[in-house]
Amino acid sequence: MHELAVAKRIARVVVDCARQNRAAGVTDIYLRIGALRGITGEWVRRYFVYASRGTVAEGALLHIDRVPGSVICRCGAVTPLEPGHLDDVACRECGGTELRLWSGREFTLVGIGVREKGGLENERHPID
Repeated sequence: MHELAVAKRIARVVVDCARQNRAAGVTDIYLRIGALRGITGEWVRRYFVYASRGTVAEGALLHIDRVPGSVICRCGAVTPLEPGHLDDVACRECGGTELRLWSGREFTLVGIGVREKGGLENERHPID
């Protein structure tokens, strides 16, 4: 059910962005989601169909880039996190255990593809 709220929020943001840019429709939505977010891309896609129904985003394709989890050590080395081994992580360079999360918690709307009034499709529009 967490993904339903996420899908509704994505739809709301995309529709607002499309309206502000006077787009006739949204063709593609590009997301970057960290592996540690606990969000299943397949369920976001399924719920997005429901959340976008009747809006300019209805029928848009969701492109989800999954970002793997990693930590950074005081020595500067980045160590990937392996699922199921989050409690015993050490730096792969120096063996240190003073680590900070480096990636894996992202949730970013990277861009949307729109159809302009008159039927032309634009290229991807980055979202800042």
